[in-house]
Amino acid sequence: MKSKTFESGLGLRVHIRTTRVDKQRMSFSYISGTTVQLGADILEVQDDGSILMNGNYPLLHESEEGSGDFAGHAITKTLKGKRKHIIVYDLSLDTDMSIEVRVNTRSGMIYVDFLLGSSSFPSDSVGLLGSPLHDKLLSRDGTTDLSSAPNSHGEQWQVHSNEPKLFKDMNRSPQHPLGCIYEAGQQEATYLRRRHLMDYVTEITVEAAEEACARATGVKKQFCIDDVIATGDFELAEDRFYGGGEKF
Repeated sequence: MKSKTFESGLGLRVHIRTTRVDKQRMSFSYISGTTVQLGADILEVQDDGSILMNGNYPLLHESEEGSGDFAGHAITKTLKGKRKHIIVYDLSLDTDMSIEVRVNTRSGMIYVDFLLGSSSFPSDSVGLLGSPLHDKLLSRDGTTDLSSAPNSHGEQWQVHSNEPKLFKDMNRSPQHPLGCIYEAGQQEATYLRRRHLMDYVTEITVEAAEEACARATGVKKQFCIDDVIATGDFELAEDRFYGGGEKF
């Protein structure tokens, strides 16, 4: 997501990085990192919950709750979940506008939410999230609606080689012009930093996953069940994304 006009021209960019996991019975990808750029300052959250400002560790203490400052904006860190495995970073952009990044440190999965009250993001906002002016998911040309083609939509908003690279590790494969990886074996899997996702996973039955996701509803319930089975992590169901578990 990017906006050139945010805060009277200061500008805002948010990038996410995904990681592919190949297991014996299934393959999936998840958000393994995110960065937020305000003006010249860059905030990065990694899949182990660590947080960097302008490439330096750490902005906030690794194992404690607390608060700090990023580019003149308050950022708070809280620990959630029954076993405190979910780290929540809340970056306040306005009185009722914020970016919330949640990291499940057990699975390494990251969730990024834009939280709005009466405010809205600038009208020139574009990217994977779409526009605040309508519900369409538009390609880079600003007119083609790719709402029914999520893979094509995602590929459209891959960071291009002529655009700023915000992550500290700028060269992790694949990088544009190489596209997304859909099939195992397309490239070496050495870039998969969280291999232990596959190593510690225990088999979870559909019934057990359904019980863990009992509070989720609608399409989010199936997302929850699938993700719990894929990662072998019941605590995943506690994240607010699925609409169930602890409310925070």
